[in-house]
Amino acid sequence: MNSESISVDAVSEAAPAIADTASEGTATEPESWDWAEYGDRHVTVKVDGQEQRVPLKEAIDGYSRQSDYTRKTQELATERQRLAQAEAIYQALEADPEGTMRALQEALGVGNANQAESDEWVDPTEQRIAALEAQIAAQQEAARQAAIDTEIAGLKKSYGDFDEAQLLAHAVKFGIPNLEAAYAHMTYADVRSAAQKAQAEEAALLAKRDAQIVSHGTSVADGLVTAGSADKPKSLLDAFRLAQRMHNES
Repeated sequence: MNSESISVDAVSEAAPAIADTASEGTATEPESWDWAEYGDRHVTVKVDGQEQRVPLKEAIDGYSRQSDYTRKTQELATERQRLAQAEAIYQALEADPEGTMRALQEALGVGNANQAESDEWVDPTEQRIAALEAQIAAQQEAARQAAIDTEIAGLKKSYGDFDEAQLLAHAVKFGIPNLEAAYAHMTYADVRSAAQKAQAEEAALLAKRDAQIVSHGTSVADGLVTAGSADKPKSLLDAFRLAQRMHNES
């Protein structure tokens, strides 16, 4: 079944209903009367080709049942026809999606009927490759986000809570791919200020102890340890970590 026959069938089925609607206002209504007064009177009807006399009430009830049965049978037949059409369209779409869609558009009068035949044809293989690439890109993005979450969790464990959005924005702004380095760069001024304060306090304590006159002639308390040349930072990240450690120890 092609799309043109579907369209013709649909118009053919709709035509009687349209005609009935158009003539609704002009048709002459038949004369009616109350049959209840004559319900017990007998009338002649044909049953299986044989004439039988039955009460008028039974004849009318039988006609009503027959009409209802006929209506339901017709509705069932129409529904079966629609299902058959839908199944035919579905099979056509599976076999030739592009051709079927074009045929449906032409039959229903939708889409661009004047579209040039030279339009670029989309290769199904290219479509599958594009879908696969999109899936891989989504998986890579999910893995990248998971790695960022893991790195942020590690930073919070080492340095305490901080604003994640602010850190990510800082890393993007200054082009720093390593989040720990970005965190050091973002908080270096604050940590350096705290470390300088701690160093000043330590220097004041040393000066005070040096000024003390001890009976044994020592001026420095036993056990005092200061940062030696071995702790000298060699990079910005080393300086940040050293300042962070000194800040935490103060």
